[in-house]
Amino acid sequence: MEYPGGERLAAGTGAALAVASIPLPYLRVGGDPVVLALPVGSVDADAVVAAAVLAGAAVSLVDHTRGEQLLGAVAGGLAAAVAVGWVAGAAGAGGPFGRLTAGSGLAVAMVAWGAVEVADLLEPGRSHPRVSRWAAVGAVAGCVAGTVGFLLVDGGVRLVPGALGVAAWLYAVRWELAAARG
Repeated sequence: MEYPGGERLAAGTGAALAVASIPLPYLRVGGDPVVLALPVGSVDADAVVAAAVLAGAAVSLVDHTRGEQLLGAVAGGLAAAVAVGWVAGAAGAGGPFGRLTAGSGLAVAMVAWGAVEVADLLEPGRSHPRVSRWAAVGAVAGCVAGTVGFLLVDGGVRLVPGALGVAAWLYAVRWELAAARG
């Protein structure tokens, strides 16, 4: 079953959320902004992330697949960095591990990725041989909810939404691969 216009609405929502995340902080180390040292000087990491998020928002309006890939690489990659740092810090690695935290902009960017991913799933012609596309849409929603839960909750309990988010993402990827094979 096709849903005309649904993918455009989802992509527009995702692009709007991505743009809305730009003035918000993405990453913090011990509460301070992350600064990247470059040969020509230093730059705030939030500015670099904001540029990538803005590019993802623009691309998602034209090509849902490439837009979700770009937003997913940024939001998902940063969420993974926060997760790895938190696990290493909890294991006693010391140093910078455990000090990297997500700002509210990263959570909003993750929701933006989810909306653009839904746009990609709703594109006409995309279907799974046996499973409704709504199963994949539900998995994306679970992934976003789990990841945002991980990013915003403190303590060991954050592993629960984080693990559920990863499991949901893996299901969505599996659905997309099967749909691509036809």
